[in-house]
Amino acid sequence: LDHWGKGTLVATSPGVAPLEIGFTVHGSHEAFVTQPSNTVAGRVMTPTVQAVISDDTGALDESFTSLSVGLTGCGASPSANIATVNTVGGVATFDGLKIGPACDSYQLQLNTSYPNWPPPVLSDPFAVTKGPPSQLGLSMARSYVTRRIPFTIVASIEEACGNVIAVAPTSVTLSLAGAALSGTTTQLTSSGV
Repeated sequence: LDHWGKGTLVATSPGVAPLEIGFTVHGSHEAFVTQPSNTVAGRVMTPTVQAVISDDTGALDESFTSLSVGLTGCGASPSANIATVNTVGGVATFDGLKIGPACDSYQLQLNTSYPNWPPPVLSDPFAVTKGPPSQLGLSMARSYVTRRIPFTIVASIEEACGNVIAVAPTSVTLSLAGAALSGTTTQLTSSGV
């Protein structure tokens, strides 16, 4: 076939009604034109990741209107799309792509709206490093406490995406608005916790 997109196949034979079947012609190759690069968690990836779908001669399939990327590595599910963009002239440009959790071995996976067609393609591996410390995280074993019964709160030094940052011992002080909090209210962190 020499064109992209929707088509109709017509079968005829003398003495019987013709049969028409609709179909779609798509490229058979997905590729990253611009590979993802190492980045910092929560920051826009540069250069901008770009991808295409083409045939075996390299001609771009402009009939695809969108492409998606999933994330693999460090427990991520490649079928869960993290970004979907419209294509322009057969090229998908993933402007503003950000990845939060830090990991040293991620890959992006190209996904189309047609399951497993073309077969998914993985990018080159890349790393997402933790950003600078910017916030505190607090967690409790349960969401309630009992009056005059000790309870434990874990505080952590985190970057903007919630990754714990191992910093030099730093003091964290807890206080309770409108009431008294007793016990150990100031503690030094160890490896950011």
